[in-house]
Amino acid sequence: MGTIECHSSAAKKNIHHHQQQTASTMVSLLLLVFSIIQFPICSGTMNIPTKEIAPGVDMPVVSIGAGGLEMENAKTIVGNWLSLGGKGIDTALHYYNQAEIKAAIEESGLSRKDLFLTTKIPNCQVENLAADVQTDLDLLGTDYLDLLLIHGPRKGDCALAWKEMEQVYERNQARSIGVSNFKREHLESILSNATIVPHVNQIQLNILQNNPDTIEFSTKHGIMVEAYSPLGRANHSGDISGNVVIQEIAKRHKVTTYQIAIKWILQHNWILTFQSSSKEHQAVDADVFDFTLTYTEMQQLDWLSGLGELNLNSARDDETSNLALAFAVSASLGLMIGIVIIWQRSGKYHRVNADDHTISDLQMNRMEKLDRHKTKVSSQF
Repeated sequence: MGTIECHSSAAKKNIHHHQQQTASTMVSLLLLVFSIIQFPICSGTMNIPTKEIAPGVDMPVVSIGAGGLEMENAKTIVGNWLSLGGKGIDTALHYYNQAEIKAAIEESGLSRKDLFLTTKIPNCQVENLAADVQTDLDLLGTDYLDLLLIHGPRKGDCALAWKEMEQVYERNQARSIGVSNFKREHLESILSNATIVPHVNQIQLNILQNNPDTIEFSTKHGIMVEAYSPLGRANHSGDISGNVVIQEIAKRHKVTTYQIAIKWILQHNWILTFQSSSKEHQAVDADVFDFTLTYTEMQQLDWLSGLGELNLNSARDDETSNLALAFAVSASLGLMIGIVIIWQRSGKYHRVNADDHTISDLQMNRMEKLDRHKTKVSSQF
């Protein structure tokens, strides 16, 4: 008995040990699953679509910005973005962070051709433009830019400055060229003498604050609209996270208000650059490609600013397309049923006539037999 009890005690200890190991393994698995659920794209798996902005030039629809309040953290911001799988980077000569961006690119190990680099020269001063472009190229450590913008319609003649931008494009120093913060009147000025229409107009644009006139004019002339400050900022460019309409739509899709703000821009077929120094926030904010805002939701969001009056949602979404498809299927089905009914009735008519004809033949045969019988009977008498 004693031996049995001893073995039993040892077995219990062994079982307890395995239970502890199993529990520890389960906890580890749960933590792993939780981390994946919470941060689904924090390991370089982000795959952001591109949109053609110029002949042969495809730009990521979402880029990371390294200006404004985030200039000092440029290396961290860009490094985080590249490690997540992001490719688009937005900077400017007067952000004075080219060295940090260059270092982040070098540390990423990514090839220059796999990145999309946007920068901006300060203004329309023609006499400084060529030198500013070369300075930016040198500081960023590259011999070409993917997108070069005039940062704003300030200082100098922007129409003349644009002609110089066209020369930069012809020299292959920039694969595409555009402007930033240009309104209708500024665009009209450069278009009056332009050989190349600006490929991009980067403007402040989000659900709550935007310039419908600039958007409409840019779109009409084939200029891609790029949004900056797409997430807004309280007391500056709209409190998106505090808006009840955006909150309700976000709740419906089980996403954040910032994801709704980004998705709204992309569903209008625009592109954007946003800012965040947090790797987790970058990952979540850009994770917007597995849901779609309905036509009704897009209109609700449009009417939060002046965009509702432009009726930009002419291309209906899946919700409306599904209704149209259902209507078309119903109409086709109704037509098919009608054809079948007509065919059946027509067939029945022919069958009745055929049956009548058959009956008539039988009747004729019987009458002939009856006549022959009568003749035979008569002959016997």
